[in-house]
Amino acid sequence: MSRDPAFRALELLRVGRAAEAADIARIALTETPDDELSRRVLVAALIELDRADDAVEIAEVGCRLRPSSGQINAARALALRHANRPLEAVEAAETAIRLDPDQPDHAIEYAKSLLAASRWTPRPAELKRSLLTRATQTADAAIATSPTSPDAHVVRGAVALEGGDFATAERSAMKALHLDPELPSAHQLAGLAKAKRRQLLDASDHFVHAGRLDTRSSTSIEMLDEVSSSPGWWGVAIMGAAIPVLSALDGSFNTWMLVPAAGGVAGMLWLRFAPTRRLSAEAKAAKRRARRL
Repeated sequence: MSRDPAFRALELLRVGRAAEAADIARIALTETPDDELSRRVLVAALIELDRADDAVEIAEVGCRLRPSSGQINAARALALRHANRPLEAVEAAETAIRLDPDQPDHAIEYAKSLLAASRWTPRPAELKRSLLTRATQTADAAIATSPTSPDAHVVRGAVALEGGDFATAERSAMKALHLDPELPSAHQLAGLAKAKRRQLLDASDHFVHAGRLDTRSSTSIEMLDEVSSSPGWWGVAIMGAAIPVLSALDGSFNTWMLVPAAGGVAGMLWLRFAPTRRLSAEAKAAKRRARRL
């Protein structure tokens, strides 16, 4: 592990040890208040710990110390978005882009902030469309600048999903997963897009995968539970169980033909209950750990 405190904090954050990362970054900032990386890591760690308001405060101090830093302004946009202040997040992201126009991550954050603003409180349809259009254009620009960024494809798909373009959302998710098969947000997006297109079993698979990749979050479990609780899910499950029966029919009937059907039903029941119980337990344990911090 790196000896530099900022990089050590970053490494800890990347492996899910947000509390330790926050402690190290905070100590580093007491020694060097204008250290950009330590401040960005602290902001991200506090967000991971569900302390978005504290993250905003840390980011705003950084903006006062380094007002010309695009990275710090982008960190402020991130914190404001997670603190449910999306309009301010949009302004902060715009500032980051103005200061550092060649950084695709700023465009991604800007698109995310615009998307959050479109969802925040009831808005006139025209304003929502305008925000989504700007988010689409920004995400497309980020993809053009950095086509191998899975996050850019995820945010493009999330904007499409919000706008009702489920096919584009699914394609964007698949592109992101091609670039990073283990990205939880891409699996969540794929699951949502497929659920909207009534591909419920495929959607469940993606939610299960996302939950296994990120046990600290209960979001994927909640998505899985919602999909698997819908009446349509059971219709698809029954069809999934019937397919092996139909394929086994060869003009004669005997009890052995019930075996593939039973296997299909068992598989559907496992998908419905076992992953949800196990992953929910993991998510609850993560929440208990977070409360002790």
